[in-house]
Amino acid sequence: FSKCSSLTEIEIPNSVTVIASCAFYKCFSLKQITIPSSVTELGCRVFENCKSLKSITLNAPILSIEEYLFNHCSMLQNLTIPLTVTKIGDYSFNCCSQLQKLIIPSSVKKIGRNAFARCSNLKQITIPQSLTSIGNYVFSECIKLKEIEIPKEIPLKSIGEGFFKNCQSLEKVTFPNSVEVIESYAFYNCSSLKEIEIPPPVTSIKDYAFYNCVLFKKVTIPSSVVSIDEYAFSR
Repeated sequence: FSKCSSLTEIEIPNSVTVIASCAFYKCFSLKQITIPSSVTELGCRVFENCKSLKSITLNAPILSIEEYLFNHCSMLQNLTIPLTVTKIGDYSFNCCSQLQKLIIPSSVKKIGRNAFARCSNLKQITIPQSLTSIGNYVFSECIKLKEIEIPKEIPLKSIGEGFFKNCQSLEKVTFPNSVEVIESYAFYNCSSLKEIEIPPPVTSIKDYAFYNCVLFKKVTIPSSVVSIDEYAFSR
């Protein structure tokens, strides 16, 4: 069904177990779809560039939200991630600009790079304690995201490159206890951030990490930090 640009609806029977990559790629007119519980695998890019897709009922016991699955689904508003999912792939929700709220279930262990980048209306997201890996630029340009709590129990070694880049509404963020490095551009242009407490055992703050955080009033840097790179706190 790839590039069936006039397709508005489709009913998937319970006999289907796999929906392969790019199955509905660029189905520009598709507005809603139900994935039955018989489906155990959704390939990458299945709904990429389905620009009219507003709602998807995902009853399928899939293990992974594959790479680019909902990339550029700019009208997507409602989605419940199944409790069976353990991985959210790279760019999977990139540019889902109408998505406002998302709950990541406790089954998820890995979130890929740019997974939620440019979700420009995302205001609330729940991060589970089950996570072991989060990719770079994961929330970059989520310009309405105000607050996020990364559970202290997550064994995350770094706040990745571009993690919150251009999150201009971000006012509060908490770190896990395991973080050792704040990577380049992690909080670049987080212009609403007023205060941050960097926890031990952080040892390194990379270049441009907090560049243009113009409202900073208080920054607490622990004695564990041994290097602060160029322009880390510049504006």
